Amino acid sequence: MVLAFLPFWDWVIALIWLALGLIYYFTNARKRTIIHHQQDVLVGSEMLPEEDKEHIYTTLVYIDNLENAEPAIQTGAALTRLKQGRLLVLVILELAAGAAPETKRQEAEQLRQALADKIGQLDIPDVPVESMVRISHKTAVGIRDTIWEENADYIIFSALDSQKGPQQKDNIAYIINIISKEVAIVYRSSSEAARNILVPLFGSDHDAAALKLAQEIAQKNDGKVIAFYQSPGKPTAKRQKEARSFVQSILNKLDNTQNIEEKIIFNTKVEQGVLDEAADEDMIIMGLRTEGIFRQTQLDGRPFHVAQKSSVPTLLIKRKEGIIQYAVNRTIGLLTNWLPDLTAKDRSTVALDMRHKAVGDPDFYILLTLATAIAYFGLVQNSTAVIIGAMLIAPLMNPMMSIAFGISVANFKLMGQGANTTLRGIIAAIAVATVLTIFLPPQPVTNQILSRTQPTYLDLLVALFSGAAGAYAMTRVNLAGAIPGVAIAAALVPPLGVVGYGLGTGRLDIAGGALLLFVTNLAAIVLAAALVFLIMGFQPRQDMAYKDVWHNLRKVLIAILIISIPLLLTSVKSAKQSNTELTVNSIIQQSISPAEGEVTNIIIDKQQFAGLYVSFILYAYKSFSQEDIDQLQRQLSQATGEAVTLQVTTINATLSIIDKGGGIPTPTPLLVDAPTPDLTGTPAITRTRRSIRPTAVSTPSP
Repeated sequence: MVLAFLPFWDWVIALIWLALGLIYYFTNARKRTIIHHQQDVLVGSEMLPEEDKEHIYTTLVYIDNLENAEPAIQTGAALTRLKQGRLLVLVILELAAGAAPETKRQEAEQLRQALADKIGQLDIPDVPVESMVRISHKTAVGIRDTIWEENADYIIFSALDSQKGPQQKDNIAYIINIISKEVAIVYRSSSEAARNILVPLFGSDHDAAALKLAQEIAQKNDGKVIAFYQSPGKPTAKRQKEARSFVQSILNKLDNTQNIEEKIIFNTKVEQGVLDEAADEDMIIMGLRTEGIFRQTQLDGRPFHVAQKSSVPTLLIKRKEGIIQYAVNRTIGLLTNWLPDLTAKDRSTVALDMRHKAVGDPDFYILLTLATAIAYFGLVQNSTAVIIGAMLIAPLMNPMMSIAFGISVANFKLMGQGANTTLRGIIAAIAVATVLTIFLPPQPVTNQILSRTQPTYLDLLVALFSGAAGAYAMTRVNLAGAIPGVAIAAALVPPLGVVGYGLGTGRLDIAGGALLLFVTNLAAIVLAAALVFLIMGFQPRQDMAYKDVWHNLRKVLIAILIISIPLLLTSVKSAKQSNTELTVNSIIQQSISPAEGEVTNIIIDKQQFAGLYVSFILYAYKSFSQEDIDQLQRQLSQATGEAVTLQVTTINATLSIIDKGGGIPTPTPLLVDAPTPDLTGTPAITRTRRSIRPTAVSTPSP
């Protein structure tokens, strides 16, 4: 509390001292803290000055088992030899919770000696090798801290082993997500130099990094690189063109394509095709799999399956990420970590449900017909409750969700079925409403009808959030109860009912406005739902199909942008009209004080040619002359910038306060003579439809 009352300059001085303290910590004290921390938890490392670490290329090899350490160390030595840097071999000794590092010091010394002996047996020439044992409460955290402190440029792990349990995979996944450096996972190695290297291309973001590393190794050994791609299906002219374009798009990411040969085959058994092709090669290098809308790196999929089955030395590669890209990926990772993980059974259930919803069976059309009829009667009766009931019955959102799901998984057949059912449903709903309008007695235009003829950008936002909520609820079985609420928010059938009403009455302006609202809802729901499905992990099976996903999403986005133009114009018009009404009401209320009279039944209409029409009833407690009315008319014209036709119905009254026994006195106007209207403005008045009318009407007693 005391700090809040410090003078301004004291705050400035305090902030300057705080900034200087932080600068000192990060430049000096932090280095000393790290060195002190290393002395407590590191055994066997040779501490290099920070400035030397920044200039020496460092390859860090993490060993989780000394018996199987040779492939990773040999691979690390080969990469270090290419970069002319130093090789750091790390072993983590986990510490029990609450235990002090000193309790593991002796064990760490023994482990470090065993590690040094293992490295000595491998006889690695021309590469400076350092061994290190780190004592840490968590293995993944120990690896991370070592990478940061040693400024490692390349991190190498041993092959994933199912017998080691999920902990090994979790450690690697953690490092891949938290570190922007290059990472390699080693499956077998060879003491012989690799000359011919196969690089299978699966459409991963890491394919280019795999090709680049293969280039460096092959050039060192006067070998070649085979950029290998398998396209599923038959070798049609279209698929051949797409395959060549795909391979070229990856090669374009390299600085040069020397010693790289392209090879494209057509084979449905992709994994076996890679194994067969690699039988005569010296090494396989593959990029790790990426999936999802955010292209997150995954430790599974075809690269891992091939590596586990291959008898050829194999590397799985994760590329180095730029600062901006790394920051974006980390932010996205943090935001998506809280999302629930769907099991394979959950995904299969959702996919089956989407296929079922895409097809319009008799139940679909019967429910849609009944919902449209109910919505129509609710519209002409101006009944919100009836319209809500129609929304709950209408099944029209189901095929729309199927369209969105088809976009996310690049299933054109599902998209086509959903679009066909949606179009048929739209036609059926409009036809039902049109027939009812023609054959039933004429019905006046109600507020419920008018409210759906001038959509704004707010309707677009409602549809976007409704689509997102609907897609999320459909991926979670326990959230099925949220679907009715989504149906109400989406409000798909009522606009179609208004379209039918407009066509049946010949009011094309009403039909057009309602159709614009429905198209807005349709496009926004599909876009938002497709994005949610992608975020929840529903993606294409083939990596090349991601371009189809983005292509279809761009189409929907372009449609929304086109729709946004009339929505924006309507929004601006509506906002201007609201401001005009607020201005008129404010001027009238300010011009006539409560002591002078009571104003009721204010009507504000925008005339097509005659400007603004304003009328109200005035219970006058004092005499108002024609000059007073004319002055009010001039004020309204000046404030709104339009010609104002003002009509005032003046009713002479007196103000009396009746005390009903201790209650709050209520002012009551008493009439003193018959109502006599005062009119100003002689032009003929042609009223147009109003969007807002007063709901409180005061009728004086004679």
